[in-house]
Amino acid sequence: MRFLPVSILLPVVTLTLAADQATGASLWNDCAHRVIAAIAFEELPPEARQAIVEILDQHPAAQDATFWAEHRWNGDDAALNRFMNAAVFPDDAKRPGPFKRYDIGRAHYINFRIMVDGEGRVEVLPPLQDLDDDDPHGDILESLATNLEIARDRSAPTSDRALALSWIFHLVGDLHQPLHNVARFSPATPNGDRGGNEVRFGEGNLHSYWDRALGTDATPESVEALAATLRAEHPRETFADRLAEPNPNRWSSEGVALALQTVYRNLDPSLAEFPDLPIGYDADARALARRQSALAGYRLADLLLEIATPPDHCTSPN
Repeated sequence: MRFLPVSILLPVVTLTLAADQATGASLWNDCAHRVIAAIAFEELPPEARQAIVEILDQHPAAQDATFWAEHRWNGDDAALNRFMNAAVFPDDAKRPGPFKRYDIGRAHYINFRIMVDGEGRVEVLPPLQDLDDDDPHGDILESLATNLEIARDRSAPTSDRALALSWIFHLVGDLHQPLHNVARFSPATPNGDRGGNEVRFGEGNLHSYWDRALGTDATPESVEALAATLRAEHPRETFADRLAEPNPNRWSSEGVALALQTVYRNLDPSLAEFPDLPIGYDADARALARRQSALAGYRLADLLLEIATPPDHCTSPN
């Protein structure tokens, strides 16, 4: 596996995320992925934007006569549409349709194990070893590394680089949703909660709650407005320390720490149903969703700039 042992990572994350302990969790439905893509779009210089768009023009979904061209959430800016449609393509591929063959369900997550015993003691363990360890599109960290390698390879077919880019857009977003990084094993869920999917929470489950924490309005007007608001609310410079860490393994470790600090906070491990949300939980979740999506947008922009810029001309966005 490509990640570092979580026992090495967590002490660092606990220090760097101390300010987030009063806030909540994360997001990552169509609305959130599009917002993250829109933030990255605005962060990139025009020439890098155009380079990414030219690659995405060769994506299988772009070559289809209607799939992206007539997407229901398209706005007036064709280049921005490319970014936003790419960001949700791996989820579109889950749905029945012409691109189902591109669906790789396991690539959307990694399950660091949060072990909680009957006395409430907590231990974090690495994910269980997968039997198919040679799969280049294994868990989210393996898949992101594979797709980054393809996208950076200027000798690779452009259609392959375009498909890899859509996964990069999406997986960077997923990594910033804490429940895409963990599963909790507790008296109530002894076989693991599958990233919160086995925990009833409000009217749905814990995972779907976090996936919707940024909102559900994926219309282009709403997405563009929210992206602009988040850039103003959480400017790039407020993440200077975290943006200096380009290693996605560390980003996943941040997700583990956020799950410990906020996602499972005040959720009794002896229960698997929470019809009523803890007091303050919803406000905390939305606050951190906003912060995490802004950070994801900046990190995505940094990766895209690297991919778009010839090696001897690399600079930082803005």
